[in-house]
Amino acid sequence: MTTMRAVFTPFSTSANTYKVPLARRKGGTTLMGSLFGSTAGKSELELATEINSRLQAVLEDALYKNITLKNNVDTLGEEISRLSRENRQLALSKAT
Repeated sequence: MTTMRAVFTPFSTSANTYKVPLARRKGGTTLMGSLFGSTAGKSELELATEINSRLQAVLEDALYKNITLKNNVDTLGEEISRLSRENRQLALSKAT
């Protein structure tokens, strides 16, 4: 028998409240716990802590990559601006 419970409610409208369900297996092991490997002998708190640590590492990695990409986009924008100025100056100097 599978039971459902709401993990969070992302938003609420005037008439409806949307909830994201989390399915639990018969043995009490969460789906996330089974995805991350062996759960034998681990309490729910230890399992939740381990999953939280792994998700935090993924989040930190994604944030680092996003910051790096933003810096690269800024650098490319500056380079495009510089090349556009040089192109305009060359076009003006050829016209005269």
